[in-house]
Amino acid sequence: MPLMLDSLADPTVKLAAGCEARCPGCTHRRLTAAASEAQKMDWLKRRLAPWAERLLPLRAVIDAARWSYRRKVSLSAVWSEATGWQFGLWRRDELISIPDCPVHAELVRVLVRSLMRVLPPPSLCPLAFWCNLGHRPH
Repeated sequence: MPLMLDSLADPTVKLAAGCEARCPGCTHRRLTAAASEAQKMDWLKRRLAPWAERLLPLRAVIDAARWSYRRKVSLSAVWSEATGWQFGLWRRDELISIPDCPVHAELVRVLVRSLMRVLPPPSLCPLAFWCNLGHRPH
């Protein structure tokens, strides 16, 4: 039987600063690192059932490394007169703005906040999404 994320969620796990509770991006945000690893391994064993006995243990990162690592992002962009540009992910028919997402690398957060400040309105800049390819500086 698959492990259900809701049953693994730990109510004592607080959302990281900048994490938008309604954002659909991170299903593991209320899981401890151990519960997240258990859910991932359970998923792998079900998907790769014929080879499940050959799976090696996951190589997990330390807790702090679960944050500020994602450089490759694709965010939807929406303009409104009231708020200007917002960047985020869709939940049903609502854009959830995530300029301070703690999973995004600091460079991504800085770029998103900068774009929100400097981009002109859609009549001059027709934008539907923004992608950062995640290249590391050399």
